[in-house]
Amino acid sequence: MSSLKEDFINQLKSSIMLQFSCGTRQPLDRMYQTLHSGLRDEEVRYLKEAYQQVLRELIG
Repeated sequence: MSSLKEDFINQLKSSIMLQFSCGTRQPLDRMYQTLHSGLRDEEVRYLKEAYQQVLRELIG
């Protein structure tokens, strides 16, 4: 699970930087919704925490 979280965080950071440099956030939120649609509940909670952490770190 750790590598899944690390991969997710790295991809999410890149996506956040790209989306916000373009002035949009909606595609990033859609990416997150699509990603967690195929995961188990515990994985969703884990990745949701990572998603919120990255948003706080990069956006404030």
